[in-house]
Amino acid sequence: MASRYTFALTVDTSDTLGLMNTPNKHPFERFGPSCMLDGLQSLGLQPDGRLLALNSFENRVYLLWLDEPWFDAMGEPHDSLVLKAYRPGRWSLAQVLEEHRFAYDLAEAELPVAAPINLRESFAASDLAGDSLMWIDPVFVALWPRQGGRAPDMDRPEVLERMGRFIARLHGVGRRQAFHHRSGFRGLASAFDAIDQVAALRKLLPQACDRWLGTARACLNTAQKVIADLPAPKLLRIHGDMHWGNVLWTEAGPHFVDLDDCRMGPAISDLWPLLSGQGEELEAGLAILLQAYRSISDFDPMELHWIEVMRSMRLIEHTAWIANRYDDPAFPRAFPGFAEPDYWDRRMFSGRENAYQAMPNGCGLLTPRLAPRRQRDLCVGKPILTRPAIVPTVPTIARHPMHRFAIKRWVKAELA
Repeated sequence: MASRYTFALTVDTSDTLGLMNTPNKHPFERFGPSCMLDGLQSLGLQPDGRLLALNSFENRVYLLWLDEPWFDAMGEPHDSLVLKAYRPGRWSLAQVLEEHRFAYDLAEAELPVAAPINLRESFAASDLAGDSLMWIDPVFVALWPRQGGRAPDMDRPEVLERMGRFIARLHGVGRRQAFHHRSGFRGLASAFDAIDQVAALRKLLPQACDRWLGTARACLNTAQKVIADLPAPKLLRIHGDMHWGNVLWTEAGPHFVDLDDCRMGPAISDLWPLLSGQGEELEAGLAILLQAYRSISDFDPMELHWIEVMRSMRLIEHTAWIANRYDDPAFPRAFPGFAEPDYWDRRMFSGRENAYQAMPNGCGLLTPRLAPRRQRDLCVGKPILTRPAIVPTVPTIARHPMHRFAIKRWVKAELA
């Protein structure tokens, strides 16, 4: 059956004002099942009509089953594929293709990362953007082989050890070259911009938002004092959204997914989101992770001072992200309390706590927090549909060869 949708014939990947940057209030409202099925049929695939929406906010991701299996370059059959539709206006084509190129680089280095299917080689398709993007009106899409796996056992020290080694290998590939189109690390500037974005939407938000704005600015002012005398961190290509929700575990170990937020950034950006807890619990997880990382790659201990600062930045930028996307029907369903004063009050107290943690004479990394709590939105960008990041409990760590008091002395020595 001929497709009712046409594909882009030519694409200027350096044009950041083209199709991928055409704003649309609800960019996916015209992207229905028939669009996806027609797109797969245009490649010669035979979908059987079954599809399953997978967890995703920024983009739309679906698992689609096939009547006849598709065989990859290694001759392995696949009875289903993952389709990802990119949100128009978020990335330019050049930025998306850089994401795909990074995934190919990692796969060529035999790292367990989900890489998009090369549509030009696999299906002899010609009407493409690069080798991996196709246009299905009104969005660009890419295909991935289905990757199985389970949630990691995050309370086991050996899981953190393996994650540390794999992230070090990922960063080894990331250092080979730089991104030229994707956004880079801007320090506190991105968080200050996020505050301005929320302030611009102030009339649509509860009055409690005013208190949050004041707390957020005070938090970043504290963070500025913490990092004022630090050297600029070295930047490399990083995953950019390395939390437990983006890790699938198999018998062979971790498998990374979702490079949508890959960018130039410091190594610590991919490490700290795997940590949670307070005081000795956090220190223990950090020590295990870094010891494994440094068995393969160098790490600048000065970047440890960024951990609490980045936690504060994540909270602020996450709130701005929800505010900017709240007209997308998926967001009110996922964040139903966002328009209520209680949400902003809770975020305000989280911001105050994080500001205190970041102070040189505050609790910081090396002493317990004043109000211990597990807040998954400190470490995970999508708190509703992802599991909280958890590191081994202190009793578990006490049974580990690296005793918790030795860990504490080690972390202090690293920060000295």
